[in-house]
Amino acid sequence: MDDLVKTKLSFESVKRFEGRVSVENPKLFEEMKNLLSPSYDDITAIMEREDSHCRIVYYIVNDKGTVIAFFMINHEELVGRPSVYCGLSAVDQEFKNSGISTLIYLKATLDHLQLQKKYGEKYILYATTPSPSIFYSLNKLYNNVFPDHSGGYTDLEEKLAREYCIKYGITIQDNPFVLKAVAPGTFYSDLEKERIKKLIEKHDFRLFEKLGINAEKGDRLLIMFELSSEEYIHNMIKGLGLDA
Repeated sequence: MDDLVKTKLSFESVKRFEGRVSVENPKLFEEMKNLLSPSYDDITAIMEREDSHCRIVYYIVNDKGTVIAFFMINHEELVGRPSVYCGLSAVDQEFKNSGISTLIYLKATLDHLQLQKKYGEKYILYATTPSPSIFYSLNKLYNNVFPDHSGGYTDLEEKLAREYCIKYGITIQDNPFVLKAVAPGTFYSDLEKERIKKLIEKHDFRLFEKLGINAEKGDRLLIMFELSSEEYIHNMIKGLGLDA
């Protein structure tokens, strides 16, 4: 809370761009690439994948007009229900652990709570990641996150994961939440590897290891979830000292 307050950022700081960012806003795209570079050995493959997939970018600029955080998403459909692919996100190294990522996720969540209310149908949200830190963040912000911390899931959740794999032409494993070799050419930097290692050791969180997810081979964990209630989100906003 204190760190976020110190940044003097608010929901008004969060901007939204719609369209293919590399084509329609190349300046923003270049700034996003610069922001991501410290976390990967080579950002080419991951930026190309996410740019071709996502058509909405939430981003934050500082008082100098420099992008310091972004979050890419795409509106889709899964099993006849509206869905949101939650794609690539990044925060400037200077603002890691400041709460800025929470701010940008909350803004996107508020927008989709309004859309959900407008159309009267719950969204299915999903993300793919090799990072335990993303798994933790999603569990703090969203509802009904699966698989759970032990890797468990229900029959209905398994069906959704299988439908996701079919939709994207991914080979279905015995555990359909384990996506093998879907992110080739994407390698974390030593700096990011060390950050993830510390988080795993701090929480003794071995789910990714248990499931045989190898980031170096392009493996990812599919995580699905739903929007939290408005009450929960507004209580979180209040706790952060923000005004929605």
